[in-house]
Parts: sequence; C-alpha cells; structure tokens
Amino acid sequence: MTLDRRIGTQLGGYRIVEPLGEGATSVVYRAEHVRLGRAAALKLLTPALGGADFRERFLRESQLAASLDHPSIVPIYDAGEEGDLLYIAMACVEGDDLRSLLAAEDGSRSGAPCGSRRRSARRSTPPTRAGSCTGT
Repeated sequence: MTLDRRIGTQLGGYRIVEPLGEGATSVVYRAEHVRLGRAAALKLLTPALGGADFRERFLRESQLAASLDHPSIVPIYDAGEEGDLLYIAMACVEGDDLRSLLAAEDGSRSGAPCGSRRRSARRSTPPTRAGSCTGT
C-alpha cells in the first residue's frame, strides 16, 4: 500500500481524512469541512488529466450535479479549483458502494436474470458517486 501525501492536508476548506475510491479520471476522499465539522466526500480530478477539456467537463459535472435535488442523488456542497487541483465536495453517504451491493446480490440471487438483479439493487439503495463512507 502506498502512502497518500494528501491525507491530513487541506483543500478548499476541507481536511482530507482517507481515500474512499479511485476511478479513471478522479480520486475520492473522505474529508471534513474545517469550519463546520461536517463530513464530506471530496472528489479530485487526477492531476495528469488536468487538460482543458477534462477541466471543463469536471466543472460542468459539478454545476449540473449541484442543480439536481432528489433523495437518490448525492447533494453537492461545493466545487472549485485550488492550485492545479479541481475538486467537488459532496455529502458523504454511509454504507456500501454500489459495486459491493451488486456483487453481494449476484451471489445471493444466482438464479435471477442479470437485469433484474441490477434493477433490484438500484431501487433498494440510493446511487452514490462518492463511494462508501463507513468507518466514521
């Protein structure tokens, strides 16, 4: 396991606590708003992909996501740029991530058609872009 130099640092008013997940273009951390003490998930654009097209898409994603208000959509708290890093701060959702839920359901319902397993998982758990925030 590699040491993440961002743990314990601050970005956009959030203290980074621990990594939650990583994708092709970003990494998500559990964070805490320094002044408010509120838990958050902090999504950072992978610095190597900080080209203009990725940066524009990342900012557009934060604006579109912030405009949505639905119980099954993770609320966006903030978005911005600090130094060469772009970030989106969002609610930190407790529980397992969707990939884990689907894997567990695949094992427990091996006789059901694939599509029905996925529909069932989507209906029973709100989707999350931030991954799991268990362990707090």
